[in-house]
Amino acid sequence: MSELRSEAAAAIVAFAISLGYIIYPGPYVMGAFIFIAQPLFVVAAAGYAVKVLRELKRHGIF
Repeated sequence: MSELRSEAAAAIVAFAISLGYIIYPGPYVMGAFIFIAQPLFVVAAAGYAVKVLRELKRHGIF
């Protein structure tokens, strides 16, 4: 799990911004959601996918 620390942190920050947008919808929080939270979700998912593929290749599965 320590290998996914940065991906988990990115997802937590993105979820926090998303929750803020759900609770208090406004222009500034919407901007943070669009320009910060959504890219952070993509970064977290891409980082996770890269690490999973590396692990699968290391074990000779993929």
